[in-house]
Amino acid sequence: MDKGLSCSPTTPPATENDTLREQVLQTAVHVLATEAIALQQLSELYSTHPVAQNGFVNSVQSIATSIRSGGKLVVIGVGKSGKIGKKMVATFNSVGLLSVFMHPVEALHGDLGILRENDTILLITYSGNTPELLALLPHIPQQMTVIALTSHTRYDTSTITHARPSIILLPAPIHELESKSFDLSAPTTSTTCAMALGDALALTVAKVVHVGEDKFPKDVFRRNHPGGAIGLGIGKAAVKLINVATLFKEMSILEEDLSPLPFISAASSDSGVDGCDWSRSASPRTVQTTQATVLDCLKLAVRSPKGWVRSQDNVVIPPRRLQAVRDPMTNILDDKAKLAVGEEKWVRIDGDNSVEEMKTKIRAARQEGKGEYNYPDGTVLAVMANRVTVGVLELEDLLQD
Repeated sequence: MDKGLSCSPTTPPATENDTLREQVLQTAVHVLATEAIALQQLSELYSTHPVAQNGFVNSVQSIATSIRSGGKLVVIGVGKSGKIGKKMVATFNSVGLLSVFMHPVEALHGDLGILRENDTILLITYSGNTPELLALLPHIPQQMTVIALTSHTRYDTSTITHARPSIILLPAPIHELESKSFDLSAPTTSTTCAMALGDALALTVAKVVHVGEDKFPKDVFRRNHPGGAIGLGIGKAAVKLINVATLFKEMSILEEDLSPLPFISAASSDSGVDGCDWSRSASPRTVQTTQATVLDCLKLAVRSPKGWVRSQDNVVIPPRRLQAVRDPMTNILDDKAKLAVGEEKWVRIDGDNSVEEMKTKIRAARQEGKGEYNYPDGTVLAVMANRVTVGVLELEDLLQD
């Protein structure tokens, strides 16, 4: 060989690892492309198909009406559809739309008690003939609106729509069966389409319900998501305390006055009136009475953002304290439970302060044990706007990362 010539590097032969790499990437791209096609066709369906369009509009109207009237969305499904349903519930709740998940089997064993007359039901069944849902359907009151998220695009092809003709059909078909796309029937493309349609439903209802109330879906979401990168407002303006507080106007109200009454001591009098000694000292003895129980408050908490309940006299019952009581028949003024927190025990903070600034201040005060307040566990923070208390926040919720 001529020493003046340089040897060009040759491409090494393909190895078994290279072949495996190609197979891995080919499979991944095939799955992604298949699901992308399914989503594109689902978008086209809702742009052109009358049954899909009417079903979506009617679903939005029903859910919005339920939320506005103090009801909720109840999502029901089994298997992978149940998993998708739970994700939908999380999305609806994060944008301020009360939603719960109910398993159809558990529903037949007592969980039907979750339902209220102004709720909307969303059934998720790709096949449209899931036995557990068909068994449950007769036990759902006829006056309640039921939506079926299914692969069917016609009312006459689904068992579940035959069983309940008034049902709202919300189609989520796929362009080819998963057994043909991937050579196995595991729910993949179908669950992707169902989840995407659930997202579309949640965001649309949020716009309908929230816009026009001096707030927007993004503000509601920010208030309901104080934790993580979103809560920290990375790349955006800092989140303020007013954005994460539960506002009084949104809370369920316990129709009882929990303010203290003067302590009455019996004296020697036949009338039972003149003998009563109403203490007028600087620190009078007081007594509080109510028939309300933890169970009563739990019923109200379900309809309140983050589970707060308040009485008409500015006494609040924080959700963490409520959840900690084991006996549902415990009186809410029980000394040991310490459920009711009057405004004299609130720690007032300015709602314009940023969440991060307040967290830093509180953590420093707790660590050093100095300052006018050391913020013990269970502290109720009263959030102020223009020098008026407009909402509350539990200390633990503020400090969590």
